[in-house]
Amino acid sequence: MPHCCAVKTCRNKADTGSVLSFHRLPLREPERLKLWLFALNVDVNTPGRELRKLVVCSEHFVPEDYTANRQPRTDTVRRFLKPTAVPTVGVSFRSPGPSLAQVSPSVVYWY
Repeated sequence: MPHCCAVKTCRNKADTGSVLSFHRLPLREPERLKLWLFALNVDVNTPGRELRKLVVCSEHFVPEDYTANRQPRTDTVRRFLKPTAVPTVGVSFRSPGPSLAQVSPSVVYWY
């Protein structure tokens, strides 16, 4: 079953042959995860098992959010999302649940 982009207004799917890349939420980085959830308009109290299913397509990141590495022997270039990247293109930045200041940091630790 293909993954759909977690941005509410986006219809992109991770199908075979897609030219888009899809990124999982940074579940092991609580502060960055809060920023992603805020950008995606996802409640910060959403259970980790649900967050593990979410992906965000490359259309919601700016080119500066990526690094490019040339692969040895194949001469192809792969793009990697920088560890500081947060989806900012076409997102709402409205929180449906409690404000981020009201949530204990321990709420967002999932492994």
